[in-house]
Amino acid sequence: NNSSSTSSDYEYSIIYKVSTKYEFDNCIINPNNYETVPILKCDKPGSPNPIKFTIYFVKYSPVPNALEFEEDKEYYFLSTSSGNRDGINYMSGGMCAKFNMRFSI
Repeated sequence: NNSSSTSSDYEYSIIYKVSTKYEFDNCIINPNNYETVPILKCDKPGSPNPIKFTIYFVKYSPVPNALEFEEDKEYYFLSTSSGNRDGINYMSGGMCAKFNMRFSI
């Protein structure tokens, strides 16, 4: 009997760019802050092609709604998802608090 993969074999996550150090330090997403945006959603286990995501650090982007970065400013990224399908939309704690899944540039 072959064991099939279950959803617990995969990690479900949304990675956000948050705009405040408070959100970053406290592992929270403020849904009312328009500058806090999801940049990557990992929710398709078993996809034949791995998800690749590249962040270009540019001051001005020709692509509408693309990320833009100013010099000498710090940017924060984190995931408050729990890692499982039911917890992908958690807005606090999650993998940020449990596994320190966050980084700043």
